[in-house]
Amino acid sequence: RNPLHHQLVVVHLTAGMVLSVLLPLRIMWRTGWGRRMPASDRWLDADMARSVEYSLYGLSMVEICLGYLWRWGNGQAMSFLSVQVMPPFGEFSIRTIELLHELHLYSGWLIVVLTTGHSLAACFHYLILRDNVLQRMFIIGNIPDERNR
Repeated sequence: RNPLHHQLVVVHLTAGMVLSVLLPLRIMWRTGWGRRMPASDRWLDADMARSVEYSLYGLSMVEICLGYLWRWGNGQAMSFLSVQVMPPFGEFSIRTIELLHELHLYSGWLIVVLTTGHSLAACFHYLILRDNVLQRMFIIGNIPDERNR
């Protein structure tokens, strides 16, 4: 076996397990006491941004679950650094494992595509439209709402 491949798998699994703790905390923070910003005056911008945000949260949760199911369904432990978390259930059929692998792969790429599009939209707002959408996303400082100018 290739030692680099093994190390990359361990890093991938560790990152997935860290995300499986941090993402629910982030969602709770965002829905509870997170920063509230007024929506854009442009309804399409506001709807698109909210749709992508919720899609990314949902897809990320699905991606994490698929990763656990794929790994455990294959009879393998999840490893966090050097700690092994054994499967809580028996192995799945080969076809189910292949399906979980494909879904994990495609949902991961969908997350990459949506994140890239979301980032490009923020750059478009900053560089082309020259509005304050990008600045409003930063935690530090208060950017006045465009409607109040």
